[in-house]
Amino acid sequence: MVKTGKHPVPKLGRMNLHSVCDKLRIDRPTMFITGAATSIGRAVAERLLREGWFVGIYDVDQEGIRSVQKHAQAGRCIAERLDVTSSDDWQRAMSGFQLPQAGAWMCFSTTQASP
Repeated sequence: MVKTGKHPVPKLGRMNLHSVCDKLRIDRPTMFITGAATSIGRAVAERLLREGWFVGIYDVDQEGIRSVQKHAQAGRCIAERLDVTSSDDWQRAMSGFQLPQAGAWMCFSTTQASP
């Protein structure tokens, strides 16, 4: 176990994301990505889509998320506008996000809100 703050985290060692999903018994690997239209968020989204994951692609850049969505197989992603500073946007995004049957999913956020 690794101690981060108050909560211990199991040490998984060097594994790829599929190995992590296998270890955690996640049947349908699913990722919710903010900042998915550009840079590292886009690279992660495109990689996971190529590997068959279900990916939620969220960003304020609607043209960018549509561009990422073109790489997805039908039924493998949802792409919507999300301003991470807006609680209404978060509620809409989370209510529309399809959670896997196993009930486990991950969030990868590459955005930061500034005051």
